[in-house]
Amino acid sequence: MSDIALPGSIEPARGPRLDHEVSPLTLILFFGGLAAGILLVAYSIYTDINATGTKISNYLPLLLLFVALLIALGFEFVNGFHDTANAMAASIATLASIGFQAVNFTTLLAKVTILFLASDRLIAGRTVAVAAATERGLLRPPAS
Repeated sequence: MSDIALPGSIEPARGPRLDHEVSPLTLILFFGGLAAGILLVAYSIYTDINATGTKISNYLPLLLLFVALLIALGFEFVNGFHDTANAMAASIATLASIGFQAVNFTTLLAKVTILFLASDRLIAGRTVAVAAATERGLLRPPAS
């Protein structure tokens, strides 16, 4: 079987270039995405609290919640590396795609998944707002 393959048709995949410096654009995109995620968490907490009409007298529980969410975000970030390795191991091992392509494809699918989960989160936020408005008497549930 080895004499059927064309010479040079199977080349090993290139590895990562760890000896090069990181591009400034890459750093800007990474830290920009990280900052956007942190701002989304802060905004979501703020809107959820405002939807309930609760008066805030102490910020310590919110600070602790924010720290817990940052820890969870860090865990998910690290866990994403493991999920990527498990999801793409077969395609990389069989040389169906090189590592760079496989990781980019997995990243793209992860971002699409986040968009779908965010839409569910928005629906849940509207449900909380309707429940708060019903509790305050602004909305009346239908008579059964």
